[in-house]
Amino acid sequence: MNKQWRSCIQRNPKCDGEYYVYIFNTQTGDELRTLFYKNNHWQGLTDDETVIAWKEKDVKKS
Repeated sequence: MNKQWRSCIQRNPKCDGEYYVYIFNTQTGDELRTLFYKNNHWQGLTDDETVIAWKEKDVKKS
């Protein structure tokens, strides 16, 4: 699994799931958080937000 940051200009994730994302928000500036990617769309973004880059989340081992 590749844990590097990926630019959304290059490509979006190939699989649905939860990812770390770097977001540009026109109202509040930049922020890091987790979002779900489903059916080729980021879930939970407002009109003021754009995902700039994403990274796979670490999978916790039990």
